Amino acid sequence: MRAKPVGRYVYWSERLVNEVIEDNGIQLAPRVQPTFKLGLAGSGIDVSGANRQRTRFEVAEKLKKKLGRRLAEHGAPGPVQMVRGRGWVEVAEFQRWGARPEHSLRQRTAVLHTQTRSPQGLRADLCLFGGLKNLQGYSVPDEPVGGWISSTAPAIEELVASHGVGTSWTEAYDAEELAVEALRLALGQGNYASP
Repeated sequence: MRAKPVGRYVYWSERLVNEVIEDNGIQLAPRVQPTFKLGLAGSGIDVSGANRQRTRFEVAEKLKKKLGRRLAEHGAPGPVQMVRGRGWVEVAEFQRWGARPEHSLRQRTAVLHTQTRSPQGLRADLCLFGGLKNLQGYSVPDEPVGGWISSTAPAIEELVASHGVGTSWTEAYDAEELAVEALRLALGQGNYASP
């Protein structure tokens, strides 16, 4: 029995999904949907295949199946390279300022936040950053919205843009401090009043 979708994907980067597929040697054969044609005077049935594109849900299910144990559950102890989960996700535009051009994200960026509990009852927060253009089903304003912007936004931007390598901004903070600041940013940026 095939699983049916019960939600939607808020963020979908075709480029990143294709990288995971290629890096892990996963084959996504095109789906064949049979079509039936009746011959003249009912003399026969012709069965041929028509390709149809896979849905995001089908691609995600195939990836989950193929990646198996390499895909950690959200809330599992880290470090982890790939994580899966479902739940409530808060989405905002990452408000930034001051990062050096060589360490900037170079595009409008979304920050996605979700929270869960580990099997041991510990709180686990996950903050993801990615291109705003990959948000699915959202209208994006032409200009960023104002409000509070974290003073650590340049350090967070440079850490994300450098894929964790670090830069002159990030040398002032350890990894845990930056993680806490990224969470604070995800929960509070854009606010106009004290939370």
